[in-house]
Amino acid sequence: MGASLMKPRYLIAKYIPEPIRNEPRNFGVLLWTQWGIVARFLGEKKNETIDSRSIPGWVSSKVSYKEWVYYWRKTITTLSNSEVSQFLRLSVASTGNYILCDGGEVIQTIIESDVEDLLTFLFETLVDTEIDTVAANNSYELKRTCDIIIRKTKVSDNPLFKMDQSIYCPIASDVNELFHFDYYYGNGEPDKLYKRVPLGVRHIDRNVDSAAWQFDKVTSKGIISKDNGVALIKPTEEQMRDEEILKSISVLGTVARVINLTREEISLEREFDSMAIVG
Repeated sequence: MGASLMKPRYLIAKYIPEPIRNEPRNFGVLLWTQWGIVARFLGEKKNETIDSRSIPGWVSSKVSYKEWVYYWRKTITTLSNSEVSQFLRLSVASTGNYILCDGGEVIQTIIESDVEDLLTFLFETLVDTEIDTVAANNSYELKRTCDIIIRKTKVSDNPLFKMDQSIYCPIASDVNELFHFDYYYGNGEPDKLYKRVPLGVRHIDRNVDSAAWQFDKVTSKGIISKDNGVALIKPTEEQMRDEEILKSISVLGTVARVINLTREEISLEREFDSMAIVG
């Protein structure tokens, strides 16, 4: 089978406090793709060093925890361009309190730019964190949909279109707050601001309220008009029948234009297409 047809595969790093009782806790994910191996573990900073204060309390020895994470990180660098069979041998070699288990194959076909998003999704849904797994899944699907539209329209070729932009907004006298937006269109000053708003279970109000707060401020301060503030959502069919979620979405619609990518994907595609450079 050609490399282009290979599906990503992942291993789950588990800690077993008492091997006899066999009650593992997930603390990391290793992901194999045709572009190499990436990993993420609890307690790691962005530079892959470990903050001892962030190591889970259910780990008995912080020293051994660091040693195992370091060992696996060092090992995967030697396997970066390996076949998936070599990657899976890591799980066979695991013993004791720290083990790697084969999590299986990822169903979706991905491209190289999806790798980090997929790793984040797997980490947030499989590892023992307090992340709302429904929101994590929704965030992943929402970003994938937007990425596909961006690639299709080639809007990112336009220098006026920027991704992952933060702007300062005055919220009170002599007080400015930094707001993050996923997509920004404008020359110097923003003409349009877009924000992906993941919908979940536990954090549905927090996510929507945070986005609504930001859109309300940037429009009330005249940075953009309400129609040029765009909230991007992708509710599941079940969420589309949930009265509380629909109510939250309606609240969001009072301060920004809402594009539902479950049913209005073509709207965002046309919008991005109109911003793309012709020729």
